[in-house]
Amino acid sequence: HLSIGTANTAIRVETTDTEAALEFIDTAGTAYFRASGDYIKMGATQSDSLTILAGGNVGIGTSSPATLLEVVGTDPVLTIRDTETSGASTNATLRLAESNGVDVLGHYWDINHAGGGALVFKSTTANEAVRIDSAGNVGIGTSTPNKTLEISKSYGATVRISNSNTTVGAGEQLGSLEFYSNDGSGNGTGVRG
Repeated sequence: HLSIGTANTAIRVETTDTEAALEFIDTAGTAYFRASGDYIKMGATQSDSLTILAGGNVGIGTSSPATLLEVVGTDPVLTIRDTETSGASTNATLRLAESNGVDVLGHYWDINHAGGGALVFKSTTANEAVRIDSAGNVGIGTSTPNKTLEISKSYGATVRISNSNTTVGAGEQLGSLEFYSNDGSGNGTGVRG
C-alpha cells in the first residue's frame, strides 16, 4: 500500500511469509531492509550488518544482540571522534551513568580524551579523579603526574594495602610492596619491603 499526500504518509509492505523486505539496487550492488514482529535487519548482499530486536537491543555484526548494544567482529574497534580540531576542549567523552528518578541523569563517570593525548576520568561533580597522560604516567588527584604514579591530596593522602583475611595468624604476611628489576647482572633479585 502506498499513501502520498495524506496526513500519515506511509509505504506498507505486506507478506504472508515470516518477514517483509525492501531491496535497494544500484550499479554498485544491493542493500536490503527486512522486518518482522521480532526484529529489523539492514545490510548488504544478504548479510545482517545491523539488527534491532523487538526489545530494543541493537547488534552490529550479530543478529542476536544480548545487550542494549553489541558489536561483533574480528578485532572490532568502536570509535567516538570529536570533530573539533583545536584540542583545547575535553574532546570525545564516554559517560557511564545511572538514572535519578524518571529518565533523569543521576550519578555518572565521564571518561574522555583530553588535550595532549591524556585519558581523564571525572565524577558527577566534574572533578578530575584520575589521569593517564601520553607518557603513561598516572595521576590520582593531580592533572600533571610527573612520575609513573603520583597521588596528590590537600591533606591525608594515604595508600592502603588491605588483607581481607579476618583470621590473621602469627607471622602471616599482610601485604607487600615489591620493587623488581629485570637487571641480569646477578647482583640481587630486587628489594622487598
